[in-house]
Amino acid sequence: MARAATGPSREVVVQPLSSEFALREQDWITQTRANVAELSQGRVGYVYLADFHQAGAEQFIRQYYPQLDRPALLLDVRWNVGGFTSQLILERLRRPRGGIFEP
Repeated sequence: MARAATGPSREVVVQPLSSEFALREQDWITQTRANVAELSQGRVGYVYLADFHQAGAEQFIRQYYPQLDRPALLLDVRWNVGGFTSQLILERLRRPRGGIFEP
């Protein structure tokens, strides 16, 4: 990066996204999670699941495990298009926590 207009030049190739939907959805999830944390004083976790297919299972894993320390969890399935992994997610929620080391 040039520190001044007289610095070395470079060429940058930018490839635009075909859709910004995923970026906007992730921003919405992040903002909603922050609102839930603020309103609950950090006691409630928030997980949004767009579907119960593979993408929803991946969303669940990415969002759920970082919030295991919360006493409550809000699962948001608004606009969920369904699928088959809902039972897998429920089974995961029923598991007792084990092997977690807290300082």
